[in-house]
Amino acid sequence: MSSGEAWQDWTERAIACPTEWEFGTRLEVAGREWVCMDRGGAIVIEDGIAWVDMLTPVGLFPHGTVLEATLVR
Repeated sequence: MSSGEAWQDWTERAIACPTEWEFGTRLEVAGREWVCMDRGGAIVIEDGIAWVDMLTPVGLFPHGTVLEATLVR
Protein backbone atom coordinates (compact mmCIF):
# COMPACT_ATOMS: atom_id res chain seq x y z
CA MET A 1 0.00 0.00 0.00
CA SER A 2 1.11 3.56 -0.51
CA SER A 3 1.40 3.95 3.29
CA GLY A 4 4.27 1.45 3.21
CA GLU A 5 2.35 -1.16 5.20
CA ALA A 6 1.85 -4.73 3.95
CA TRP A 7 -1.70 -5.03 2.57
CA GLN A 8 -2.03 -8.55 4.03
CA ASP A 9 -1.88 -7.08 7.55
CA TRP A 10 -4.79 -4.74 6.83
CA THR A 11 -7.40 -6.90 5.08
CA GLU A 12 -10.91 -6.08 6.35
CA ARG A 13 -9.57 -2.93 8.10
CA ALA A 14 -7.97 -0.62 5.52
CA ILE A 15 -9.37 1.75 2.93
CA ALA A 16 -7.84 3.64 0.07
CA CYS A 17 -8.79 7.25 0.69
CA PRO A 18 -8.45 10.67 -0.93
CA THR A 19 -5.07 12.42 -0.70
CA GLU A 20 -6.71 15.14 1.43
CA TRP A 21 -6.90 12.64 4.30
CA GLU A 22 -3.80 11.65 6.25
CA PHE A 23 -2.81 8.01 6.57
CA GLY A 24 -4.32 6.74 9.82
CA THR A 25 -7.55 8.71 9.38
CA ARG A 26 -10.42 6.58 10.65
CA LEU A 27 -13.81 6.32 8.99
CA GLU A 28 -16.93 4.59 10.28
CA VAL A 29 -19.14 3.04 7.59
CA ALA A 30 -22.11 0.75 8.22
CA GLY A 31 -21.09 0.18 11.84
CA ARG A 32 -17.46 -0.72 11.05
CA GLU A 33 -14.33 1.32 11.49
CA TRP A 34 -11.80 1.54 8.65
CA VAL A 35 -8.31 3.09 8.55
CA CYS A 36 -6.91 5.13 5.66
CA MET A 37 -3.81 3.21 4.55
CA ASP A 38 -3.76 3.53 0.76
CA ARG A 39 -4.43 5.85 -2.19
CA GLY A 40 -5.65 5.33 -5.72
CA GLY A 41 -6.22 7.29 -8.91
CA ALA A 42 -10.03 7.06 -8.65
CA ILE A 43 -10.03 7.75 -4.91
CA VAL A 44 -11.05 11.41 -4.85
CA ILE A 45 -13.50 13.85 -3.34
CA GLU A 46 -16.06 14.66 -6.02
CA ASP A 47 -19.04 16.99 -5.49
CA GLY A 48 -18.48 16.74 -1.73
CA ILE A 49 -18.48 12.92 -1.76
CA ALA A 50 -15.30 11.14 -0.68
CA TRP A 51 -14.83 7.96 -2.68
CA VAL A 52 -13.00 5.17 -0.85
CA ASP A 53 -12.06 1.59 -1.61
CA MET A 54 -12.30 -1.01 1.16
CA LEU A 55 -9.61 -3.70 1.30
CA THR A 56 -11.81 -6.81 1.39
CA PRO A 57 -11.66 -10.14 -0.45
CA VAL A 58 -15.26 -9.64 -1.60
CA GLY A 59 -17.00 -6.32 -2.23
CA LEU A 60 -19.29 -5.29 0.62
CA PHE A 61 -21.33 -2.86 -1.46
CA PRO A 62 -21.91 -2.50 -5.22
CA HIS A 63 -19.42 -0.18 -6.94
CA GLY A 64 -20.58 3.42 -6.80
CA THR A 65 -22.83 2.97 -3.76
CA VAL A 66 -23.07 6.18 -1.73
CA LEU A 67 -23.23 5.52 2.02
CA GLU A 68 -23.31 7.77 5.03
CA ALA A 69 -19.99 7.73 6.86
CA THR A 70 -18.42 9.45 9.85
CA LEU A 71 -14.81 10.55 10.24
CA VAL A 72 -13.64 9.28 13.62
CA ARG A 73 -11.49 11.78 15.46
